[in-house]
Parts: sequence; structure tokens; C-alpha cells
Amino acid sequence: KTAVKKVSRRRYVASLRSKVRALERRYEVSSDEMLWAVRKGYLKETREIGQWLQYHQIIGALAATNGTATKTTGGSTNGS
Repeated sequence: KTAVKKVSRRRYVASLRSKVRALERRYEVSSDEMLWAVRKGYLKETREIGQWLQYHQIIGALAATNGTATKTTGGSTNGS
């Protein structure tokens, strides 16, 4: 069973933004540029890049909502 923990939206978004910034520095491209390159087929979507793009999309979705976000901890959603 997967544990579910309520965290503030602000804290969750800050955590995701930190991860996204680290990946942007590592790959030396913005999230939007990476998304474009993957969609156009210029880059393969590895597990790490897939997570990065998910974080980027979650940040955008949460920016459009108010309140708290539910963060799943433990377990895996991709079968690995």
C-alpha cells in the first residue's frame, strides 16, 4: 500500500521547481526546450527526462489551482 501525505501546495511546488532547475542546469536547456525536442523526436525521452517533464507539467497544473496538493510517497507509479 502506498502512503499518502498532505503537503502544502507551496512546499510541493517549491520542491518540484528545485528539481526542474537542477535538471535544466544539468542538461543546459529550459524545460520548454526539452519538451519541444522530445515532442519533435530530436531527443529520446529517458526515465529522467520523463520525470522532469512530468514535474514541469505538474507545476503548471498546480499554478492554476489553489489549496493543497496531495503528494504520494513511497512505491512507484511506473512499475520500476
